[in-house]
Amino acid sequence: MIRQRATVRVLCGLILVGTMTACSDSASPTGPTGGPSGPVSPQVVDRTYTLAIGQAAAVPDGTVEVSFKRVVKDERCGSAANCIAGRVFEATLEFDVSYHKDGGIKITMPIQLSTDTAKAARITGYTVSLEQLAPYPIGSAAFDGLKPEDYRVTLRITSN
Repeated sequence: MIRQRATVRVLCGLILVGTMTACSDSASPTGPTGGPSGPVSPQVVDRTYTLAIGQAAAVPDGTVEVSFKRVVKDERCGSAANCIAGRVFEATLEFDVSYHKDGGIKITMPIQLSTDTAKAARITGYTVSLEQLAPYPIGSAAFDGLKPEDYRVTLRITSN
C-alpha cells in the first residue's frame, strides 16, 4: 500500500513536470534558440513554394526572398512531340533573390535556374532548388500557346 502511494506520487510529479515543460515558452530570450548570453542557433528551413510570375517566397525569418521574374526560354520537349535523341530540352527561369548583408544592407541579385542543368543555387546560407515547372507542354511551349501568366514554378528553399 505504501509502495503504491509512492509510485502514484512519483507518476504525478513526472506528469506535472512534463506539463510544465510543454507549456514553457521556448521563444523567450533565454530559451534554447539563444539570447543575450549566447549565440542564436541557425534556423532550419526546408519549405516548398509554388509561384506565378511576379510572386515571391520568403524564408520564415525574412532574411531571404526569391521573386519569380520570367521564363527566359522554354524548349522542353512536349509529351506528344517527336524529340531528337540526345538534344537537351530545358526551360530557363529568372529570379531575383534579395537578402540582408551584414549591417542590414539589402542586396538583390538575379539568378537563373533551369529544368536541366542549373537546378539549384546557393545564396547566403540557403539553397534554392527548382523542383517543377508547370504546365508541361504537349507539343512545344510556343506551339501550345503558353503565356507568361500560365506558368507556375515550384521551388524548394532549404538551409545549408
